[in-house]
Amino acid sequence: MNEAKLMAALEQLRALYSQLVPLSEQKREHILAQKLDALNQVVKDEQILLVKLTEAERQRKLAIMTIAEELQLPTDQITMGTIIDNCPPSRQPALHALHTELTNLLQQQVNINETNRKLIESRLEYISFVMDTANSNFTNAYNPAGSDNRAKPQTSRVFDMGV
Repeated sequence: MNEAKLMAALEQLRALYSQLVPLSEQKREHILAQKLDALNQVVKDEQILLVKLTEAERQRKLAIMTIAEELQLPTDQITMGTIIDNCPPSRQPALHALHTELTNLLQQQVNINETNRKLIESRLEYISFVMDTANSNFTNAYNPAGSDNRAKPQTSRVFDMGV
């Protein structure tokens, strides 16, 4: 079985996610500190890694397709457990450890991204509230003569009827 290409792709993914996780943590710090220039730089650094991650993911998918053909399984039914079980025993521990580490890194990344998303949404809601408050059309309830300037209801209501 051709698990060597898969291991190389997974190792590359692990290395790239090991760089991406700290960048995402920096992003959170910059969001909290409202350091937009620093945040922008982190986003640029992330974009470079995302291009590399896309290529590594492409290589992983190609390796999975090759292994699926060798095992005569559809690609949508092959799992890491299947691959580990069918690779040489000497490679099983390394492949399992690599899979576990990559899974942990991906879960960390998901958690950090979710926190960052919530922080950004919170900031945007606050900005929207401040902008709405600042831009609301304030109308004075009284005109210069001192009489009530508010619009009167078109229909009478029970409490307006002078009963």
